[in-house]
Amino acid sequence: MTSRLATTAADGTGRSSSGEVLLQLENLTHRYRAPRRQKVYAVEDLSLTVAPGEALGLVGESGCGKSTVARCVVGLIRPTAGRVIFDGTDVWAQPAKWRRRHFARQVAIVFQDPTSSLNPRLKVRDTLADPLIIHGIGDKAARNARVQELLDMVHLPRDAADKLPSELSGGQRQRVAIARALSLNPSLLVADEPTSALDVSVQNQILNLVDELRDALNLSVILISHNIQAVSWLVDRVAVMYLGHKVEEGPVSEVRDHRLHPYTRALLSASPMITRSSERIILEGTLPSPRNPPSGCPFRTRCWKTEDVCAGEFPPADIPVRGHEVHCYFPEDPNPV
Repeated sequence: MTSRLATTAADGTGRSSSGEVLLQLENLTHRYRAPRRQKVYAVEDLSLTVAPGEALGLVGESGCGKSTVARCVVGLIRPTAGRVIFDGTDVWAQPAKWRRRHFARQVAIVFQDPTSSLNPRLKVRDTLADPLIIHGIGDKAARNARVQELLDMVHLPRDAADKLPSELSGGQRQRVAIARALSLNPSLLVADEPTSALDVSVQNQILNLVDELRDALNLSVILISHNIQAVSWLVDRVAVMYLGHKVEEGPVSEVRDHRLHPYTRALLSASPMITRSSERIILEGTLPSPRNPPSGCPFRTRCWKTEDVCAGEFPPADIPVRGHEVHCYFPEDPNPV
């Protein structure tokens, strides 16, 4: 495999500007089986890339397929179709042993709720040492040293090693979950709504920690959220999903200030910036069921611009500005709002 260290960006941040690709999703599709031979169309024909040291935001409302993408990326579920290519290797074309012993050391995930993702019977020390034991890394002394190092990295006191999750606050438990994810020194961290189960007062602290670790470790990050404004300052690019489809993607400032897809416009209006006036768009109707998604553009049943053409095929990619992609037959005015 190639080195995880990318060319340093010209601004000195250490973030990738080399054009290399660490992760590539090619036409990723996943459909869950449902009762009565039905299917749940969770993710449809999704293509994305993540460069070394880059942070990608994956945003959309609940049920749009974000968490399914996360689980496909880290190897928890096999895609129905498409490919997950990590550092040039087709992950699902490799034997299961390779995924367990090699791929699992390069990617890690932080789940939404640290209370349910941490074993309540294991002390923090054992939780953090467990991945090291499974992969046969170091002796007991080396593992204990690594546990202390991980606690320092996430700004927890060293005596937290001897506590159970129930003795920690929600924010502290999520710091433990992040430390566990970093125990094997991965190249890619997938954070699946890491602040959704936390008090508002500590949400920014956790996002600041992710950003700090990204810079310190030159991590690639996929940050999943329903709130595009909450993650816009942390990510380099953002991809907007709706009902399993990617509808817009581009540099975060470009998507935020020149939103092209009507759904992106509605999503951003739900969390307006304090320093900027913004219209509030109320979507009519309910989110269609992923068991029976509409034909053509999935957003057409709630879109105020829909025409007959929208019911045909899913809109092909339109790239009015380099790096900014939208899937819409009638995109919004690209002028700043």
